[in-house]
Amino acid sequence: MNVSARGQGPSGFERDSAALLRALFLHPSTIAREDFARFSLQYLRSFLRSNRRGWAYLFRGEFLDAVDGAADRAVSLLLRERRGGGSSYPFLARGLEGVRRAREGNGEKVSEPPLAFAEWVRAARDEDLALLLRALLRRLGRQALHAEWKERNRECAGVWRRFRVHIEASRALALLRDTRGWIVAGSSADLRRRPVSSEEVLDLLGAGCRDERDAVRVLETGLAPCEEHGGYVFLLDLVRAFHALATEKMAHPGERTGALPQALEVRLARGGLPESLFVERVVRTVEAKARLYLEADERKPFIPPVDGRLGALSEIAAEMVCRDFGMGRPYWSGLSQKGLVGEVLPGVTEDLYRDLYQRRLDYTVRRLRGWLAMRGERTSLRSK
Repeated sequence: MNVSARGQGPSGFERDSAALLRALFLHPSTIAREDFARFSLQYLRSFLRSNRRGWAYLFRGEFLDAVDGAADRAVSLLLRERRGGGSSYPFLARGLEGVRRAREGNGEKVSEPPLAFAEWVRAARDEDLALLLRALLRRLGRQALHAEWKERNRECAGVWRRFRVHIEASRALALLRDTRGWIVAGSSADLRRRPVSSEEVLDLLGAGCRDERDAVRVLETGLAPCEEHGGYVFLLDLVRAFHALATEKMAHPGERTGALPQALEVRLARGGLPESLFVERVVRTVEAKARLYLEADERKPFIPPVDGRLGALSEIAAEMVCRDFGMGRPYWSGLSQKGLVGEVLPGVTEDLYRDLYQRRLDYTVRRLRGWLAMRGERTSLRSK
């Protein structure tokens, strides 16, 4: 079946998407899979490109490349098959069922697709299947595009997240969204006038901000309308300016970083690197090592696969280890390893955690701690 998402009216989309879903679940084959993949990729690329005004500024000249990457990422997730048997395309089935429940007002999360899902697909109306697929593709497309930006700008993504937390907690600032993107506005901002420029943000922040919280405090008192601007700034410009100020000078880490930075040989600079950025670099280094360990375990035939969740498990293992050095993420404070799994991988039951994740995470955390201890000893010997 040669299906194109371009130029179709609603009836065409409904008819084609329903036919593709039924073929995929009721008569699975390589051809059915390729047809669904082609249709979904074309639809996602068209949809994401139509949102250029809201996203392109994040990627500068790489927006179309990011759209292709996001579409590939979303569709490959949906078409991931479960190894060792079971229902075909469990991620797609679970996503469609989750959208269906949400539209029916049932907020219950779906940890596994229902056993009778294929039969439900057989009996559902074309327009219902099309509605669910369209909603699922759009949601995953947005998530995948944001993931593309985070991967291309890991450090800036961390700054962005921390700024949002502090701005949302501020009583003097507001975080707004319009067609131009996310905006940080003071209490008397005039959005009809031009925003604060990147150069003006640099002047406003100066060189004295220890972290994002300090920068928000500066904005609370300094972000006000004047003759030159309307007293508001684009969040992306703020993130870029702060990151530029933080990384252009070399800085010493804070006292509470312990022996971890020296053991990891995380590159530092002198004079004023915000602790949040330093911690982000350390966590990323530990997370990358955790990923290597988990990928090696995934290739062992006697260990059950985790269905593409290595990235999430790497985050959890790194969090458990970095807490030893006072570098845990504040928004995960107080969560146990089991609690982190529930936070990062919603829908994981207690039995699933015990059978599939607990031992693997425990083993990875032990290896990371041993690796750091060994590197610390080598660094100590070199310095003598």
